[in-house]
Amino acid sequence: MVFGRCHRISDLTRKRRVLEATTERYFPDRHAGTDYLPAADEDLARMELVAIEIDEAQAKTRSGGPMGPTDDDPDAPGSAFVRTL
Repeated sequence: MVFGRCHRISDLTRKRRVLEATTERYFPDRHAGTDYLPAADEDLARMELVAIEIDEAQAKTRSGGPMGPTDDDPDAPGSAFVRTL
């Protein structure tokens, strides 16, 4: 769960930088103009992009492998078959 404030990014140059940074993060070996066509200004103008400033975040975590008696059984009913690598 995340609490924060968001604001619209309307500047085309900033939108382009954000999208290129996102692509670089998830596809580090791909570059605009070489591996894909960069977004046209018209497309960026139509696109809504928001930035979220996170004030507070909470999450549940678990460590270790399966904890239930049937978690490692692929034929068990429900959301079973949790496997660790």
